[in-house]
Amino acid sequence: MKLFGIMGWRAFYLLFISVATSSLAVGQVSLEDKHAVTILAWNIEIGGSDVPTIMGQLKELEPFDVVALSEVPQESAHKFAERWGADSFMIGESGGGARLLIAWDPAKFDKIETLEIKEVDGKLFAPGVQAAPLVAHLRLKSNGKELKIMTNHLARGSAELRNTQSQLLVEWARTQTLPVIAVGGYNLDYDIPTRNGNAAFDIFLADGTWKWIEPKELIDTNWADRNRDGQDDYPNSMLDFVFTTGPAKKWLVTAEVIVREGDFPDNEKTSDQRPIRTIIHGLQ
Repeated sequence: MKLFGIMGWRAFYLLFISVATSSLAVGQVSLEDKHAVTILAWNIEIGGSDVPTIMGQLKELEPFDVVALSEVPQESAHKFAERWGADSFMIGESGGGARLLIAWDPAKFDKIETLEIKEVDGKLFAPGVQAAPLVAHLRLKSNGKELKIMTNHLARGSAELRNTQSQLLVEWARTQTLPVIAVGGYNLDYDIPTRNGNAAFDIFLADGTWKWIEPKELIDTNWADRNRDGQDDYPNSMLDFVFTTGPAKKWLVTAEVIVREGDFPDNEKTSDQRPIRTIIHGLQ
């Protein structure tokens, strides 16, 4: 069974040829790029969505070569992962009931190693019920190119811990010699009108170790309405990001916040966050 959709690469690019996702539009890349890699990252909102609904929406979002999910219910994690084969996924051990998950197309990649980064330089990354980063070290079958794909969900309720986690990710990235693509929920509260993030955003990007793959169109990635007045409590705010480090900073990588009709405001069956699609172009 083909797990990543029946649509071929040519049809995929034709479908999205008009969508500009970074400084370069997808349509400017060769339609025959067999080495391209597509990553879908999504916070599926534990406790605020319905697993069958999310699984159906993931099917609609195909094709992709890698999927990185956060806030996956612990008891349902394998329902998402089993679609990609027994040796083609990783579910985090941390995060309490809300786990991280990363899975990849076994027809596209060979797995070299998977890792959950529970400590950096002896410092605990995810105390309590926080989620530690997952890293999949993969090799493209088409050309032998190696890369690491990381997914994160940094602390939301503690600015102090989130700042520490950002610094630890910078320290980890400084030791990497392979290309790394990092996707997921960083809770950096990037305000689109002012183009400012919180303190963790500044820490993360301070010395250039990480490069933000900024979507050409900056779009609100989260809906929050705690006082139930029908208005977004944090309009024009981005919580979800794509970053690169190491040799990947020189790669052509584009990102797109996926907006679907009726996605915001969400309901009790759908996620309150939007997925982000990342494309790594032309890995020669």
